[in-house]
Amino acid sequence: MQKPSSHSKLIDGRAKDGFDKQSWIEEADRHLRSARILRDSRKRRRAAHRKNPRRGIDNILAMDAAVHSSILLVSYAIELFLKAGLTRVYIGCSKELFGRDVKRYGHDLVKLAREIEYPVSSITKKHLHELRSIILSEGRYPFLSETCESQRNRINQRAHRFWSDERFKVFCSLADDIRTHAQLLDGDSNDPASYSNAAIDHDGYFAFRCGGRLPPRITVKYSGLQLRNGTNNKRALKRLVSSHFANSLIGHFWDSACYRCVKL
Repeated sequence: MQKPSSHSKLIDGRAKDGFDKQSWIEEADRHLRSARILRDSRKRRRAAHRKNPRRGIDNILAMDAAVHSSILLVSYAIELFLKAGLTRVYIGCSKELFGRDVKRYGHDLVKLAREIEYPVSSITKKHLHELRSIILSEGRYPFLSETCESQRNRINQRAHRFWSDERFKVFCSLADDIRTHAQLLDGDSNDPASYSNAAIDHDGYFAFRCGGRLPPRITVKYSGLQLRNGTNNKRALKRLVSSHFANSLIGHFWDSACYRCVKL
């Protein structure tokens, strides 16, 4: 086993390379800031419209566009805050693994929330499912309905929900809360994080993490040499790791940690 180099393909979480938490949070912040700006613009247009109704249909369409876009952007922000937290779960793992898995999670916000230990109450689960629907289809594509009447009803129901300032506030509050949660992952002095990782031969690696508000986790990609020698098992891995690391937490959590064997 050997310490990863500065040009390693393993995630260290410190470099601003897109595999770090802060890069995802900054991108999410832009979406959330834009959503709030658009929402405020709709309020100003509504006030202006009340003073001068002759502004007409263009003003109404502009307000509708601002409302629609603000809901979609806050939905994107929430997904990015969740994926910001996910970067800490993959500390020490390969960048290729994270890149594949982040796509596999897709827009499953409930699954992402659970992966980063964000508490999912029944009401939060309901909101996350609604936001997923907005990201996947409702906020991006026209409805596909069997009749014109059904289409009008669905559009009106969506407009009623999207135009609700109270609903927008709930989504923004959820975004702020998830952002705070993501920032505290590996950033809470009351629950310090510990992680160790190393390359195995030239094509494998071992990664361990615990603390930081996340459950203990072991990820290993066995090397080709281990596969050929039949040492691609947890028992042999423990002997190898014990001879390389002085981190007592690895041994303490060895049997209880989430163990994941990967091919990337």
